[in-house]
Amino acid sequence: MVKNTCGGSKHKGQARKTVNFGKSSIKLRIALDEGEIYAQVNKIFGGPLCSVLCIDNITRNCVIRGKFRNKGKDIIKPGSWVLVGLRDWASEKPNVVSTCDLLEIYLDSDKERLKKQQPNIDWKIFITNEGGIVNGNKNNQDEMFEFSDTTNEEYENIMKNEISSTNANNTKTLAIAFNDDIDLDDI
Repeated sequence: MVKNTCGGSKHKGQARKTVNFGKSSIKLRIALDEGEIYAQVNKIFGGPLCSVLCIDNITRNCVIRGKFRNKGKDIIKPGSWVLVGLRDWASEKPNVVSTCDLLEIYLDSDKERLKKQQPNIDWKIFITNEGGIVNGNKNNQDEMFEFSDTTNEEYENIMKNEISSTNANNTKTLAIAFNDDIDLDDI
């Protein structure tokens, strides 16, 4: 048994998995079977579902197993790299998004190791999708549309002129007010 040298009644009871949390996983799981494919999470739908963009450039719905829900380091968020298992046994219907199962979540440190171990895979799909860009378009709603017309531009120009003329009048008024003599009895 380990001797408690640091103090505290619960000191020895700390789990080693939480104490050494910052280290990357020792063994990296790679896709070996034909039904396993790499993917990147696009959206979290809530519950056990998310949308993933697979390495073959197909968007699929991914079922998150209970093993991966609300676990410390295995937090699934948009932009996370994952390993998914395709459902070969399921029949594919036209105009329906296919479903896959989550097998592994990769940390940020695992991404570089994955690129080095499998250089024959084209990772450019995931790298361009990292910053919120999906298929060359930015994913931000504000940058997708620009709402303007000539009346808005005219209104903005009128407001700018009004503000600048108001500021000029205020400075003149302040200059006149400071030039007057101040009577201490009035204060």
